[in-house]
Amino acid sequence: MHAIAQELPLTLFTTLAPIGAGCFIALAGVLASKRPSDEDLRRLDRLVWVPALIALLGFGASVLHLADPSHMLHALRGVGHSPLSNEIVAGAVFLVPAFLYAALGWMGRLSAGGRRILAVAVGLLAAVFAVFTGLAYHVSTILSWTAPWPSLQILGFSLVGGCALLAVLMRASGCEQGVPFAPCAIGLVCALVGLAGMAIQLQGAANAVHSGAALLAQHGPLMAAGFAAMAVAAGWVVAVRRAGVAASALACCVVLAGVFAARLAFYGMQLSAGLSL
Repeated sequence: MHAIAQELPLTLFTTLAPIGAGCFIALAGVLASKRPSDEDLRRLDRLVWVPALIALLGFGASVLHLADPSHMLHALRGVGHSPLSNEIVAGAVFLVPAFLYAALGWMGRLSAGGRRILAVAVGLLAAVFAVFTGLAYHVSTILSWTAPWPSLQILGFSLVGGCALLAVLMRASGCEQGVPFAPCAIGLVCALVGLAGMAIQLQGAANAVHSGAALLAQHGPLMAAGFAAMAVAAGWVVAVRRAGVAASALACCVVLAGVFAARLAFYGMQLSAGLSL
């Protein structure tokens, strides 16, 4: 539990920032595959600041993990060869156009073609950011993280959480279109494969002091409960296309809580190649 408490700022970061980013991925999917009315889109444009702000709040939470926030500037020195530096840069490259989209949408300055191009561009950058966030945890000295599982998990959480958040925005804006099925389904598959893969790998791992199987027995139920809550709530969001704002918001909160629980379990199952956890 001590390890989990230490990682609470990063748990918030890897919950909020990917979900905010995932909303832009889902939005790009809506604009590419569906045809909402111009009036619906203009109302939705005025709410795009919400996922951008959620992503920014996630970054703000990550700063709390540093003993001195000014140390974040030092992390930029490793761009190109440091996974952490690459993650920060990918996040910045995503956030700038995301807030540009939000500002233009709030002012009503987005044309139909410009909206579609900008949405697709921001959605792609959001997906890249989610993958790079997972790659930051590909650490050879952590036996439970030395695989693509963290990236699959983060990408999956981003897609599922983003679809749930977009459903709230669409209901709040009066948009009658439902959220796209494909991003949510792909997200659930990625999350499931990432979580199951890490669990299988951890089951057979151990160091001189600790057993991966023991860590899995301790934190696995939380991970499974988090995924189950996320999957049920996300499935409901996609299936029930005419839910009210309150019901959609509740489902989104359940998804967020599920992702948060899975991230807590992720840090709890950190198994070092050395003598400590």
